[in-house]
Amino acid sequence: RSCILIGLLAVKSRMGIASAQDASAVLLPEEAKAHFERGRALGPQGRDTEAISAYRQAAEIAPGYPAIYYNLGNAYARQLNFAQAIPLYRQTLELDPGHISARHHLAAMYVKQLNFTQAIQEHNQVLELDPGHVVTYLDLAYIHYTRAEYPRARSLIEKGLELTPDDPSFYRLLGHVFVEELKFDQASRAYTRAVVLDSTDATTYAALGKSELKLGNYQTAVAACKRAIALNPLGEATDY
Repeated sequence: RSCILIGLLAVKSRMGIASAQDASAVLLPEEAKAHFERGRALGPQGRDTEAISAYRQAAEIAPGYPAIYYNLGNAYARQLNFAQAIPLYRQTLELDPGHISARHHLAAMYVKQLNFTQAIQEHNQVLELDPGHVVTYLDLAYIHYTRAEYPRARSLIEKGLELTPDDPSFYRLLGHVFVEELKFDQASRAYTRAVVLDSTDATTYAALGKSELKLGNYQTAVAACKRAIALNPLGEATDY
């Protein structure tokens, strides 16, 4: 379980992706825009300290633009400075309450702080704004799974699969939920679907092997474990 939680807490690559809601940046005064664009150029180079300085200079010139605080929050998040990122995402939302990416990232920061109650609240607000925000269903489901709230986790997984029926991440998590509920037959089916959709994930094969072993399907269990070893001989992998 701890490995799954660590994976959940990882800052995902989407932190480095500019939101469509950054459109407010085009309205920046020219001097502020120059600093803002410099910050955006520095971030992908891993130069976040310099990017932070550039964004702060932009904010001094144009303090009313949410795109500046959103990107500044992202820069701090990439540095794992979540205490600094949180108020910046909140400032973004004060200026633009409909900024979905800022609210979603804010929820991720609360997860990093193990503040699951607040994270759930923010994620639910994302879904109120955008019921089709697929990744939020997955993130919320992981939180409820971690809290052993399995029926709620399954409900969220089902809603996510309605939107993206071929996403192996949902089936992988569904398998984990069924394992905790000791429903190994259903877990095995979920894991099997996950490996059909993504045949490169060693830990899913390992989980499938364990479920098949619980069912007494030894030959199938051995085959799944051999596949997991072939994909990852050192056995170093996260749970999802």
